[in-house]
Order: sequence, then C-alpha cells, then structure tokens
Amino acid sequence: MQNAEGIWFLMQVFPYRNQEHVIRGVVINFINIHETKIAIKETARVNEFLTHLIDTNPGIIYIYDLEKEQNVYASGHLAAIAGYSDDEVRKLGSGLREKLFHKDDLSTIDAHHKKMKNIADGEISQIEYRLVHKSTKKSIWVFSTDKVNERNEKGEVISILGVAQNINEMKGLQHLLKISESRLQLAIKGNRAALWEWSDLKENRAWWSKEFYEILGYTAKSLKPLFSSFINIIHPEDIIQFRKSLEENVEDNNGLEEDIRIKTKNSGYRWFRVNAKAHIESDGNIIKKIVGTLADIDHKKQSENKMKELNVELERFAYLASHDLKEPLRTVTSFTKLFKEEYDNVFDDNARTYLDFIEKASARMITLTNDLLLYSQLDDKSLSFEKIPLDRELKNILDDLQKTIVDTNAKIKIDKLPEILCDAVQIRQLFQNLISNSLKYRKPNITPKIQIGYEDKRNAYQFFVKDNGIGISKEYHQKVFEVFKRLHSNEEYQGTGIGLANCKRIVDNHQGKIWLQSTPGKGAIFYFSIKKNLKPLNRHEENKLHSVS
Repeated sequence: MQNAEGIWFLMQVFPYRNQEHVIRGVVINFINIHETKIAIKETARVNEFLTHLIDTNPGIIYIYDLEKEQNVYASGHLAAIAGYSDDEVRKLGSGLREKLFHKDDLSTIDAHHKKMKNIADGEISQIEYRLVHKSTKKSIWVFSTDKVNERNEKGEVISILGVAQNINEMKGLQHLLKISESRLQLAIKGNRAALWEWSDLKENRAWWSKEFYEILGYTAKSLKPLFSSFINIIHPEDIIQFRKSLEENVEDNNGLEEDIRIKTKNSGYRWFRVNAKAHIESDGNIIKKIVGTLADIDHKKQSENKMKELNVELERFAYLASHDLKEPLRTVTSFTKLFKEEYDNVFDDNARTYLDFIEKASARMITLTNDLLLYSQLDDKSLSFEKIPLDRELKNILDDLQKTIVDTNAKIKIDKLPEILCDAVQIRQLFQNLISNSLKYRKPNITPKIQIGYEDKRNAYQFFVKDNGIGISKEYHQKVFEVFKRLHSNEEYQGTGIGLANCKRIVDNHQGKIWLQSTPGKGAIFYFSIKKNLKPLNRHEENKLHSVS
C-alpha cells in the first residue's frame, strides 16, 4: 500500500492472542519497501525494453559455449535464414554444421572461436562467413560481432556474447559497386580522362588521381596536391573565366563544364574539358568539397578549329554563289515574262505549261539564293548589341505578318517580355521565323493558336514559341535545325529548309541554345535561350580563342 506521500509500505496483519489463546485483537506492522518497489518496477521496465530490443533487432543475439560448441541462448536461429525449420534443426543435430555453413568457411569459423578463447575483456572480434541455403544452394553472407561473456575460475573464456546479421544484400551492393568502379576506371582510361578533388575549400587541400598525373605528365613531387597548383598551370587567358564558372557552380550547385588550356609537362598547353560538382552537406548550406573530371580534348579542339576554317570558306562560297546567281536568275525570270507577253498568242498549251515550269523553278531558285545569302551573312556581319524592349519588337513583327494572321484567323498571345541585350536585326528575324513557321505548319481547318513567353534564368533568358500545329516527330527534333533539311514537299508546304538553320545560327551568335518539344498532331514548342551580359566576338577573336598556344 501507499501512504498520502506516495511511499510504498508492506502491511503485515497478525492476530493478537491472550494467554488463553483467544484472539483479542491484531498486531499491524508497516515496513517501508519504497526503494525495493521502485527497483522492481525499474527492473521490469528494463526487461521489457530488452525484450523489445531483442524481438525487433534484425540480427540474432546469442551466447555461444566454446566448450560444448553450441548456443546456450539465441534470439533466433541462423538455420532459419538458410531455409531450415526448427524440426529440421533438431533432427540434423550436430550434422547441421556441415550442411549450414559453406565448406570453405568452416576453418575460418574454427580459427575465430580459437581466437575468442584468448581475447581480452571488452575487446570485440568480427567475422564474415557464408551460410548455404537448403533449397537454392546459394550463399548467404553473415557478419558476426563477438565479445567475452563468461570466464571460468581459471580465467579461461568459456562463453561469448555475439550478434549475427544477414549482410547478403550489402554484399550484393558491394559487388555491384566494384563492377561500377571497374567500369568507371575503364571509361576514364579509355577517354584519356582523370579524377580530381578539391578536398578542403578553406585549406586549399586537393587530391589528384593517378591518371591526372599521367595525362599531364607531372609527378606527385612536381605538382603538389593543392588546388592552387592546378590553377597555376591553367592558361592565363582562361583562368578568369574558369574561376568565375567555378564560383557560380559553388553558389548554385548546377555543375561546371568548361574547356580550358592547361600546361602539360612535355607538350605545352593543351585543351582539356573540366567537369565539376560541389558536394554539399545534408543541411544544404555547407560545401564540403568539389569533385570533378579532367579529359584531354586537344585533338577534338584541333578538328573543331579545322572545321571552323572550312565553314568560313564554305560560307564565303555560299555568299558568292548565291550573290552571283541572283542576276542571271532575274534575267531568266524577266525574259520569260517578256517572252510570254509577246508570244502568248502563238503558244499552244504545252508551251504555256513549259514556260510556267520555268517561271516557278526560277522563283524558287531566287528564294533559295536569298535565303542562302542571308544564312551566309549571319556570322560574317558585325554584331551590334544594344538594349531593346522585346514587347515593341514583337508588335512590329505582328504588324508585318498582319495579312497572314488575318487570312488564317490566328490567335497569338504574347506574355510580358523583358528588355534584353542583343543584335536587334537578328533577334527580330529569329522571332519572325518561328512565328511564320507556326502559321505555315498549321492544321487544316483548325484556328492557329500561338503563345510566346519566357523564363528568367540565372545567366540567360529562356524564351518559347508554342503552337497547336501539325507537330514534328522526335526523330527530326535535331535535324530541323540543319541547312536544307525539309520534312515536307513543296506541294505540301513551300520553303527552302533554311529558316530554322538561320534561327540556330542567330541563337549561337547570342551564346544560347535552341531546341524543341513536339509530338505529331499535337503542336510544337520551340525553346531558345539568350545569354545575359553578352560580349560580341568577331571572327578574328573567335579564331584566336580556339587556337592552341
């Protein structure tokens, strides 16, 4: 019982007898058992906790008798992991050992138990071994952690306390990880690439892989594992941009991909592609380190430079060819028209058909030469960047396209657009081409609907032109931006296949990207980005940038 203060007592009641052994009352004793009662409750609570811990533990807790070579206690049985029932375990008896454990691990287990006989109190010993599943005969990896449980009077260890865990899934993951690491190493070596790590941003500490030293030609002694050492071998003209890109990556964690020139030990400066990613702590704020790859792309850069030179020559040829063809084509068109007007009364139907073919072919050729001339001029003309309000430019474009818009009954929605730094003539042409495409490739008997908008990204404006037209198959999403790539015949839709190629070249001039999302019959969305803070490059500067010092 408890008193008013909550103290526990044991109350004993005895009969009080007189000399004649007649009960004349009672004797009552109160014994304070408060501490004992609390201790019993605490013991019960601890026992309940331990029972819960044992029942919910994924491992098997056991006490193993080293002399009898059997478990004195176990919260479960290893044999159950391998598919054996309790009845099978009892029937097999001592023969279970040979069936349950992998034959190659029996000597390892025996050596472990022998070691446990000489282990110190408080010291632990761990072992990995395999069970063999009764049905599948597949191996199941188990990990055991053991310590001394009891010693005899002589101080010899007679039993051990341990926990055994099924680690088969972890072993499978380790195997996959090894395979993945092996593939990564092969990929790195096959691409003449290397790994690097800026291990401590505060202390400048870094790490270079073996391949890093190999492709640069340095030794660990000549190139110390400091990030400043890496910065010091970057070409002076590339350091500022590399540092800026690295800082942006650290700030927004979008990842870094930069082509830079690095001074090798034996071959001077060569082009390399650097990729990097910041590793951020779980709280999302602290950047612990930056890891990345380094790939030798010098041969690729040399090929790109040669291609650029060839493209310049090709553009000159296209300009000259298209420019020189315009005059004779005009002459053919003019004289064909005069010929028809003067001799129309003596022509039969066949003659008129032939002349009509000549006129149409000449007109298409003039359109083609004009488009080709425009395409060749897009890179050669000197870019003039200025701030322009796109809302005003789009209004002017829609005014120019007003007849087509009215004829097609098109509905065009334009979101509020920003003021951007760009070449006004080229950007106007870009939007006009995309809107014209949406109007041209509309569905029959369906009102064309076009929406134009943008997203303000960190380093660029990302625009879109969305329509409900005929759409484009996925296989052509890249090809449509190539010169002369037409998806339809002239009978279906007239054109030269240069319009979207012009769009790509304009976007390239503004250091952005262009792409599309589309499904046949469900319209198309053309996306393109225009970089903020543009710095124009003329042809001489561009070639200089891509040359190898």
